[in-house]
Amino acid sequence: MRLDNSNIFAFKSKNKVIRDADNMVRHVNNMFPRVSLSKAACYNNFPYSSLDNIYEETVAYEKLRKVRKISDLIYPSKESVADKCSRYLDALRLFPAGNCGESSFLAKIAAEINGIKNAKIASLYNRYEDMDHSVVLVNDKKPYIIDCWLGFADYVPNAIQRYLKEFSQYIVEEGQEISSKSMSFSVEKALSLFKNMNFSEKDVCELRKRFPELIMRNKT
Repeated sequence: MRLDNSNIFAFKSKNKVIRDADNMVRHVNNMFPRVSLSKAACYNNFPYSSLDNIYEETVAYEKLRKVRKISDLIYPSKESVADKCSRYLDALRLFPAGNCGESSFLAKIAAEINGIKNAKIASLYNRYEDMDHSVVLVNDKKPYIIDCWLGFADYVPNAIQRYLKEFSQYIVEEGQEISSKSMSFSVEKALSLFKNMNFSEKDVCELRKRFPELIMRNKT
């Protein structure tokens, strides 16, 4: 079975790659809006003293718990990849909550649907220290990051600079010794249940049928 790529964005030219990926991030987040408790906790006016409190007391956490429960159930199941992803997307739509881990799997599904090759879930590291942040790493000629949690796509060196400056409140812990040279992304050590999920052409075709709203249409 061959995919009809006529309506899929062409991720080819250098600048267009990032523009298209960035547009996809915004589109995906519009189609699947989510409340992120870990992001909310970074704001000064956050009404809880810790994430432990919000996890115990909020409706948002109950929604996140349900999404993660479904994730735990579908990960080891014998369902097809298309069925697993469908159940996950249905859960996100029904319980719109998710942190970077949930967002990275959403981005991975969207990347497959839109024909982006060599897209893998990856985790951000500071030397050998896990920074508790998941993204999608696209191993293109010039590798780039798709970060649906923070809402952007960019080439790896640019993404790292943005984490250090623009998004430091979400990524860098107070007092942490860190620099652009010490940061890297790891696919092998990615902290995701779904990091090794392989999408067949049949899976992608089925997902495109079930979730056409995630397809980025070419503009004429």
